[in-house]
Amino acid sequence: MNINAPVTLNSTFYTSASSETINVNDDVIITQPTKASGAGNMNFNIAGDKSLTLSAPNSIQDGTGAGRVRFNFTGANSVLNIDGTNTTIRGAITNGANGTLNVNAGVTTATDSTVTTIQKTNIADNTTFNIDSVNSNMNLLNNGTSIAFKGASSELDLINTGNTDKQFTLYSNLNPSDAEDEYGIVRVEATTNNLTIANNGGPYTIGKDNTHRLKEFEVKGAGNIVIDNTVFTKLLSMNSTGQVTLNQRIDLGAGGNIAFGADGTLVVNNGITGDVDFNDGAGTLVMSINFETGSKFSNAANATVQIFNSLISLRDSSAGNIGNIIIGNDNSSATLYANSGISFTGNMIFGSQGGKLWVHNDQVSFSGKIINGIKAELYLENNFTALDPSIGSVNTVNIVDNKTYTIDAKNGNVDLLNNGAKIIFEGADSEVDLVNTGNANKQFMLYSNLNPSDAEDEYGIVRVEATTNNLTIANNGGPYTIGKDNTHRLKEFEVKGAGNVIVANQVFTKRFNMNSTGQVTLNQVLDLGVDGEVIYNQPGTLNVSGDNPIIGKVNFQNVDDTLKVSIGSNQVFAANIDNINNVDNNGSVIISQGGNNIAQPSIINSVIGMSNPIKELIINNANEYSLNIVLNGEVKASKIQVNRTSGSNPNMRMTINNDVTADIEGVSNGSNNFVLTINQGKTVTGAINSINTASTTINLRGSVTGPITNATTINFDGTGDTKLGSTANTTDFIVANAKANVTADGRMTGNLSYNAAGTVAANKGITGDINFKGNDGVFNLGDGSTIVGAVTSTDSVAGSLYFIGDGEVTGGVEAKKVVFNGIDNIEGAANAEIFTVANVNTKADITGKMVGNIEYTAAGALIANGGLTGNVNFNNRGGS
Repeated sequence: MNINAPVTLNSTFYTSASSETINVNDDVIITQPTKASGAGNMNFNIAGDKSLTLSAPNSIQDGTGAGRVRFNFTGANSVLNIDGTNTTIRGAITNGANGTLNVNAGVTTATDSTVTTIQKTNIADNTTFNIDSVNSNMNLLNNGTSIAFKGASSELDLINTGNTDKQFTLYSNLNPSDAEDEYGIVRVEATTNNLTIANNGGPYTIGKDNTHRLKEFEVKGAGNIVIDNTVFTKLLSMNSTGQVTLNQRIDLGAGGNIAFGADGTLVVNNGITGDVDFNDGAGTLVMSINFETGSKFSNAANATVQIFNSLISLRDSSAGNIGNIIIGNDNSSATLYANSGISFTGNMIFGSQGGKLWVHNDQVSFSGKIINGIKAELYLENNFTALDPSIGSVNTVNIVDNKTYTIDAKNGNVDLLNNGAKIIFEGADSEVDLVNTGNANKQFMLYSNLNPSDAEDEYGIVRVEATTNNLTIANNGGPYTIGKDNTHRLKEFEVKGAGNVIVANQVFTKRFNMNSTGQVTLNQVLDLGVDGEVIYNQPGTLNVSGDNPIIGKVNFQNVDDTLKVSIGSNQVFAANIDNINNVDNNGSVIISQGGNNIAQPSIINSVIGMSNPIKELIINNANEYSLNIVLNGEVKASKIQVNRTSGSNPNMRMTINNDVTADIEGVSNGSNNFVLTINQGKTVTGAINSINTASTTINLRGSVTGPITNATTINFDGTGDTKLGSTANTTDFIVANAKANVTADGRMTGNLSYNAAGTVAANKGITGDINFKGNDGVFNLGDGSTIVGAVTSTDSVAGSLYFIGDGEVTGGVEAKKVVFNGIDNIEGAANAEIFTVANVNTKADITGKMVGNIEYTAAGALIANGGLTGNVNFNNRGGS
């Protein structure tokens, strides 16, 4: 049949058994379907420069037989217009090099490979052209053929609905537009079996570049898809449930993204430029071959990203939202390069061949679980924080200089250095922070030594922080060390936070920074080595023991800084303690003595308050046994307080073997005896007071500048000069050594007994009786002073009373010798072997009877109001 004039035919063309031919020699429109329902073909020969338009929906209807509707472009510029929707071209195309196919409506599907030989294919806007490789592989854009997208929503679908794997081979770039961006749609679908988009040459691009992109590139179906082309698209719709492999870069350009609509696997072998939205599905993104991506990952909590045989750099913080990250697999290792403040919240799984998480820039944190950490390595070029206990399973952690590795035990206790795991400090300022920011007490368990260097000293920083609740650094075995020894120390060990901290490890560090406001307990030795020191920067409490003391110096800076020392009998504590803030009296030292052997004291060799006084030194009993402390170092403090609250064994003793600048208080519950010894040549610059003690005995061999109150006995048992710089109040003063030479610049209150022939000079007098007790001691009464009491000598008459100037005795006097030097009064009787008037200004007035001889060594006067039994020798001095 020949159609030689332009015509619109409202007719159905139909064949069944035989083949028919229609020669289209002019522009023809057929408005009804064309059918080949049997073995015969319906052949349309379209003349050059003429067109055939099929406008009916489903305008080509092939039956189940071998017959097809076929098109032959017989001359140049032959045109086939598909204006009807849902049209499928199953027949062969002949002389496609002459033809143009215009897909103008709905969806048109072609299933014969010859459709790709058509010289020009034009796809109208909002129209889809499907090429289905169901029957054979397809070659696209070969021999100069082209596919033109006439609108931004023109769509080309490359499909395999067949029962075997198929391939499309591109011979040129598939570029919908050289001028427009977000223009054209390409869909690749492997319904059941696999589909490859390959190249002959190339690799070619789908989309021109990242400013002339597809509007959308979609992958779909249950079969696997391989795409060997670089793809430029604003949107990659991942709607495949199989595996989709992109062997060239996927460049999504500005604002572009991959959107997962199904739980398939997308393998990217040459990089991504753009973002990834998993849409809360369980999709998988596999990245291999080295590349970096700034992709944002959204709605990824159930998704998986796998990295193998490559170094992949993730640069956007949203990567932390990925539910599962797999690094390496059974065949190869891999490295994840993380930057830009990523906070990983999902699982990180390391393959059997190992993997590395490389933290490059900015703060990176990890709160998910590490799986198979024995195969893992962390390389920290920047700060990194881990929030899950599984981080402790990582085999190797490398920390570069000036960077910090923080492990927060908030979500569970952490095991460290187990199964041969190691933490490597690459510089002197590499830092490990062991932290608890959680709402419960937590623990780090060490399985080996944490030694930053076997060769360097002052190398590495360790910080332990209990933000609110408590934190313990414990040992499985050991105890292990933090720092190797005192010549291979940490640069710094810091404790921090308001919670309590226990460190069960021996610590070697040049500096121990006490930045905690809670209780910090060290259960092993803190060895600071040469020039090492503890620095208090916050007013916390540091607890140490005599078994495991501090070796080094302690510096207070705050008024509430506290060092607690638990010490046993015969143990020594020697750390020097200073207040380096000269504005205030800062810091307290609390010494708690345990043990049960009072004969073996606890020895404090520390110099306390080296450059400035501390707030206080408090000494406590730690159990029911007696308290016995020896201070061998110089002490400068506002106060020394000795506390005893148990009455079962009442002794509390303190011996001072060095100078002390502090007030001293002995405090008890009323049942305890306080014995304070101040040794020869040592001075207490301050006051001494006892509060609620059963008795207080002061063995004073040195000097006290301040007042003494509430004492029971003050023994002058030294062998040299002793000085009371202020008032002294006690029940009894006792001279217990013949070499004692006591000067009291303040008034003495209490009875004075001489158990030995020492000397006491009371410059302000005494309220109390004086008893020489048969010992030839000396009492010098200061000028203008009074003895409110009597002077006696039991056993035998002994001792000398000297009035240095004007003086008075309110009672009687019994002594071996009495010397008058001023206006001196004795209100009672006076009995002595010799009374001496020793000064021309002497005017002695004795109210009671005098018994003894009087000798004048100067022309003074003596009035014996009660008479005299004895001789008077004026020695030619002219006295009266």
